[in-house]
Amino acid sequence: TGGFDRFPDLLAWLRTQLLDPTIRAVWLWVGFRVACVLGIGALALGGASWLLRGARARLVPDQPVGFLARLPRAFMLFVVELLPVAAFMIATYAALTLFSVHDRAWRVVLPLINAVIVVRAGIAFIKVLFAPKAPTLRLLPMQDEAAVYAARWSRRLLATAGYGYAILLAARHLYLPWTLYGLLLHILFLSLVVMFIVVIAQTRDPVAAVI
Repeated sequence: TGGFDRFPDLLAWLRTQLLDPTIRAVWLWVGFRVACVLGIGALALGGASWLLRGARARLVPDQPVGFLARLPRAFMLFVVELLPVAAFMIATYAALTLFSVHDRAWRVVLPLINAVIVVRAGIAFIKVLFAPKAPTLRLLPMQDEAAVYAARWSRRLLATAGYGYAILLAARHLYLPWTLYGLLLHILFLSLVVMFIVVIAQTRDPVAAVI
């Protein structure tokens, strides 16, 4: 059930996807529509993020303020960070209609869209919580270096889990067998475990010093 002894099966499956003209045509047909939908969403997300640069800057106080003063600003910053995510969601669902995405292409692109929404919303929360670039707005009592580290690894873990799982769900609708899905899910889980171990190893001494 998805054991690591199935690597030869994975290679055989990849070879079939590349050499079978019918399957290759499906990949191209679905891939084009998925790329168009996600591309339009990415433009909307990037454009909205660029337009909101001034609003972000105005929410960051020039001087340190108390926690109660930081809290409403942090909440407003979180809302501002979510606006590009909303723009992405609106643009992608409009693109689904524009490119007449349905059936298999719909089932492939939907988990990818949802993953971007969830991951970007999570990253917005991480930015507000750790505020690596805005120490005067930071909600947690931590040094700049620790905040940068925590934000970086939180984003990596969230993106790896969210996008990795979404890609596997999408691949299930492009002829990926359950056995190989299980194998790749094991690899994804193992990757997350390794990342957690790296974080623990790198933060063990600083945490022990604080304790």
